[in-house]
Amino acid sequence: MLFNSPVFIFLFLPLTWVSFAILVRWIPGRKRWPIGLLLFSSLVFYGWWDYRYLALLLGSIVFNYGVGLLLSKPKPKRVLQWILGFGVGINVFLLGIFKYLDFAIESLNAFSGTEIEPVGIVLPLAISFFTFQQIAYLVDCYSGRVKDSSFVNYALFVSFFPQLIAGPIVHHGEVLPQFNDPATRRIDWDNVACGVFLFVLGLAKKVLLADQLSPFVQAGYGSPGALTAGDAWMLSLTYSMQLFLDFCGYSEMAIGLARMFNIRIPVNFLNPYRAVNLQDFWRRWHVTLSVFLRDYLYIPLGGNRSGSIRVGLNVMLTFAIGGIWHGAGWNFLLWGLLHGFGQVLVRVWRGAGRRMPLMAGWVLTFLFVNAGWVFFRAPDFGSAWTVLAKMLGVSGESGPGLGYITNPFLIGLVGVSAWVSLFLPSTRRLVEMRPGVIHAVVIVVLFVACVMRLQDHSEFIYFRF
Repeated sequence: MLFNSPVFIFLFLPLTWVSFAILVRWIPGRKRWPIGLLLFSSLVFYGWWDYRYLALLLGSIVFNYGVGLLLSKPKPKRVLQWILGFGVGINVFLLGIFKYLDFAIESLNAFSGTEIEPVGIVLPLAISFFTFQQIAYLVDCYSGRVKDSSFVNYALFVSFFPQLIAGPIVHHGEVLPQFNDPATRRIDWDNVACGVFLFVLGLAKKVLLADQLSPFVQAGYGSPGALTAGDAWMLSLTYSMQLFLDFCGYSEMAIGLARMFNIRIPVNFLNPYRAVNLQDFWRRWHVTLSVFLRDYLYIPLGGNRSGSIRVGLNVMLTFAIGGIWHGAGWNFLLWGLLHGFGQVLVRVWRGAGRRMPLMAGWVLTFLFVNAGWVFFRAPDFGSAWTVLAKMLGVSGESGPGLGYITNPFLIGLVGVSAWVSLFLPSTRRLVEMRPGVIHAVVIVVLFVACVMRLQDHSEFIYFRF
């Protein structure tokens, strides 16, 4: 089920919210019923895609909850370490089987000349996200930082439908306490208004901008040889805008949906294309993933506590894993390594006491990020090199062109998208706003415009990851 589908907007969401409102308004004595309703609705939401994978989600929840209980009981440290290693290992193993097995087989065939048949496993939705959330939970159980041991609360924490499919990656300490808070079990019209505001704004970013850019991206990366240098630059900019608006739109819709039910989940984007260096970019882009990688990978590896060479290796390894987490492909690994190398360069530059003018830093950072997205989007290395070569003018040949650089609709669409990306308030500021009459009018207009395009609804880009 998609947030931008009629069945979700006009059936699932109203039915779920009205049922929630009835429980908290007319059956206030049943304190656990609203949480149970949200859990049931979340499982229906996930099972709508493919009910067969609901068993995988439920099995993962039961397994990790059980391991968490074992880790929460007093035991010798060595025993706890073995339990933690077993729990994390099973999570990583399942993620590897579902997400990377076919990739490993195809890579082995390519490098060794074997002809092993790929298994053809369909990637379950959200497996990357709920696996990371539960690994963090197990580590915190081991460290004694988990206080809530309710199974229903834990199951809802993992499966809560607004953030289940594509994040934000939610930390248990951020949401589990809210499930026991009496403020959650009431109708808060300010939260509802803020939630609707964020949901429609995110929907507009997805439907009115990202989805309109999508056909140009598909055509360009489908025929990279036909691009001229100007087309290649416009293609790269188009995808940069599409990716941000698609993922930021999803995140804002998720935050808005959770807010309608009095649940606050973390922001995921802080105007990343305003970043003036790569460190700044990763404090603004996919914030919850950056926090997870920092707290559960980079710091355990040693973080900044070792010498400069070890720190550089820690950075590279963290970004390599972050890259391959996004998808089973060498292009994702290279994209991660590029960002890791860029981070190291920023550290060396700053360590030498050098400073760069903000405008120069912004231009260089955006050019680097924009070029990196070519590897992120291209179907293979060959296509990525073709696009980059044409952008740099070293291709040696120019295709007939796709007319991107002279297409007024595309140029205008990219321009509007850039303005939204750079100058619209960040999600953090939007969450803190109290919608007024003007906001309500804008939201109604945007919602009507989105509804008129719902027949063109498409999956969110991060569903693939």
